[in-house]
Amino acid sequence: MKKTFLLQYYQILCTFDVKKYPPKDGFSGSNFQKLCVDLCKASINDGFLLVKNGFKNIKKVRCQEFVCNRSFTYRGKIENRRIEEYRGKSYNNDRKQNRPLKGQTLPRMTCTCRPLSSVNRCNFRIYISFDDVGFFVKSGGEPFHSHHPKLNKSSIRFPSKLLSLENRRIVNDIVQTNANHGVAVNVMKRRGASLNRNQIRWLGGLCNDLKKSNGVYKADSTEQMLEYLDKKGYEYMCLTQDSEKRKLYNEMNLSQSEPQEVDLPLPEQRSCDKFVDEHRKLLEVRDDQKLMMGLAWVLPLEKELLNLFPEVIFVDVIADTNKEERPLFTATAKDSNGKTFTFFRAFLPNQKQWVFRWIFSSVFMKFFGESILSRVQVIVSDGCQQEFSQIDIAIKNGFPQALRVRCGFHMVTLGWKTYVLNKNGIEKKEHRFHEAVCSHLRLWIYSWMCSNCETELEYKISKLMFFRFLNTSEIKARLGKPFISSVENFIWSHIEPHESHYFFFHRKSKLHFDEFINSVHEGTNNALRHSSAAIGPSSSLMRSMVVMTQNSDLATSEKAILNSKNMMHTKLYTSLACSQKLVGTRIRYNILLVVSYLIILFGINFSIGSIIYFVPLLYFSKIIGSH
Repeated sequence: MKKTFLLQYYQILCTFDVKKYPPKDGFSGSNFQKLCVDLCKASINDGFLLVKNGFKNIKKVRCQEFVCNRSFTYRGKIENRRIEEYRGKSYNNDRKQNRPLKGQTLPRMTCTCRPLSSVNRCNFRIYISFDDVGFFVKSGGEPFHSHHPKLNKSSIRFPSKLLSLENRRIVNDIVQTNANHGVAVNVMKRRGASLNRNQIRWLGGLCNDLKKSNGVYKADSTEQMLEYLDKKGYEYMCLTQDSEKRKLYNEMNLSQSEPQEVDLPLPEQRSCDKFVDEHRKLLEVRDDQKLMMGLAWVLPLEKELLNLFPEVIFVDVIADTNKEERPLFTATAKDSNGKTFTFFRAFLPNQKQWVFRWIFSSVFMKFFGESILSRVQVIVSDGCQQEFSQIDIAIKNGFPQALRVRCGFHMVTLGWKTYVLNKNGIEKKEHRFHEAVCSHLRLWIYSWMCSNCETELEYKISKLMFFRFLNTSEIKARLGKPFISSVENFIWSHIEPHESHYFFFHRKSKLHFDEFINSVHEGTNNALRHSSAAIGPSSSLMRSMVVMTQNSDLATSEKAILNSKNMMHTKLYTSLACSQKLVGTRIRYNILLVVSYLIILFGINFSIGSIIYFVPLLYFSKIIGSH
């Protein structure tokens, strides 16, 4: 009877486990703090984030209020932020936004997760109190979320204040190691907390090292690598060689069909057979065993990203990633934020033509299919002849809209160092003049690859002026004829033969984000060997594969968190010159009311783009709004 009376008196909706959360010391005790942390963690698992909002007296009962983080409105003045200039930003590495003096004084373009008005805030709230029996939820709150979507728990940033005391002690103990912040991000992810570098910096330390990766076996064999990929649910294709039949086969884990035979032209087949004979003897592989020639794999989330952004693809090969000295082939693309993501990796036997034929004409076709490859606009590669020759063949067969582009950095900057007379052949007093002229000429060549030369006529005029400038009297007198001859030979022998693969006007009609260099991809490859979780020539194939996939999982989850964060943000700025003349939220709402009214009344169907035809109805919408 006493318990029933208490339930009716306090209007209790539910109670918490007394053994787990005893009401000792009430709101100031450690048990209540543990309850608060567990409530916030449970809300994250359900796709929301609860925060404490002080104490309230509900019917003379003191309660702790918990609300959704979207219940607080933005307190700043939006009108003060609608100015004309902000700090600039660029998605290309063109050094246009290097924070000039004026840029340092301009405000940043910021966003907010909070609603701009009280109408759009979430009304969810619960009240928690306690008595002699234990903690309980009191009636009087709002049980439903509103005005925001439910997120995946992996897309919510884990609040650093919810970290357990053990994790905080680990962070504080490792602070003296001066390790990379990425190490802490990796370790905390494995411990169940998705933190970023700023949160790690705020906590003041880092967590553990990555000498042992999850799932790495002590031994290193093909079967264990395939078992790991099967366990993770990744798509992979393994190129094997049958000694009895002397043929190559593709074996896929997600395909129900039998292994498919790989046909190669006769010259490439001879090169393949030579490699097989040498490595069977070297690795002591018996004739009744299959030899793994190559292994390619794709992560599901990265494949989804490629399906969203297939327009530009960067390909390259990196060395020194495993102790078997196998080249690592990687392919990257760019998303709508200008960020690079890796969507394909493969351990290769060597860098011969038959290997790249297997990659571009077999693996790519099986993994991505016509629906993705038909939308590829540009493929950027370096100057490896074995690689780009097979790209040209694959473009004819599976990339109907693609255009191969030679990397401008490899062709111009690296080629210039090799074929143009350097300053050692010039008098010492002219070294600075030599550097200035070389820099100017290289930028001139780069202008042919970007939008500075939009037509073939502009390119021809620019090239004619280039040679006239090169043969001016001052350059002849100060740098000499040998320098001029070396530049001319460099243009004729190493630039002009590739005109069809670097002209901007060849690709100006394609969506390619003005990309003509492979530097972003080179930076991604460089991070594999110099990041917080690096791989190197002493790493086994198994460890290299596991570390790369774990880093990729972290990167894709971080991208999902940022995208969810951007979705929940509201811009407090606008760069439009006509921002002061845009219609307000009230008028736009009235326009939608008019459209909905016409649809219901007349049964008219409208597309999204048809909304612009209702701009003349602003006056009509104001009339409706006044009523």
